[in-house]
Amino acid sequence: MSKLNSPRVSAIFLSLLAIYLYFSVGPALATDCRNLWTRPSSQTMSMDSSISFELVDFKNGERYFSIRQDGGQSVDIFFLKGAVLVKGYSQAQIEKISENAIFSMPMVFAVPAAVLSEAVPKGPCTIKESISISVPLTGAIRLQDRKLTKAVGLISPSTTNKVSYQLDVSIDPPAPNKSKVNYSGTMSFAPQQESPADETDVSGYLLLMRKRPYPSAGESGIPGALGELRRYLETTRKTSSNLSMTQ
Repeated sequence: MSKLNSPRVSAIFLSLLAIYLYFSVGPALATDCRNLWTRPSSQTMSMDSSISFELVDFKNGERYFSIRQDGGQSVDIFFLKGAVLVKGYSQAQIEKISENAIFSMPMVFAVPAAVLSEAVPKGPCTIKESISISVPLTGAIRLQDRKLTKAVGLISPSTTNKVSYQLDVSIDPPAPNKSKVNYSGTMSFAPQQESPADETDVSGYLLLMRKRPYPSAGESGIPGALGELRRYLETTRKTSSNLSMTQ
């Protein structure tokens, strides 16, 4: 056997190749990285350090969304197939919120996604080191009734397939005593997580459905374990479908 083809030489070559690829490609880039700013598998964000959000998209199409406010309300929402579970809002509060507004809540992440995609159009998986950005915005992106006009900040690869960001975004017209909003957060572009386990306890979550008042999981015959609740919802959907076909 030639020395060049020996197992030891091959192992050394592969080790050197791995080291080269690590330093040339960078820690944020991996073969299983989803290179789309609009499709992170999970993300967190805080606005002005006073309110924070989390969003996780699971493999089975379910989503988890949360809101945490300093000294205020905490809200947890599971978007299941054909149903929504909400904890942290009362019956009265939910009845004042339209169904579309509930489903639109994760759109709060649209602002950093739009800014970062403008700053690094080649995608998140190409980021090898921290990047300072200054991006003029078209004004098409809005925060309620205010236009977002410019974003200044820093994007950094934090761990494999994950980036963090700090953004100061100018608003027009300015709010009272405030001309900028600070966004900070993380985005993961790793493969999506498995859905929450069947044993996950969702007792106390309100189940948004046509029935009023909204029933609570874990009460009145509604299962409190997530796996049992999924099966309950599937059975309910099939029953409703069969009834509509016979009418």
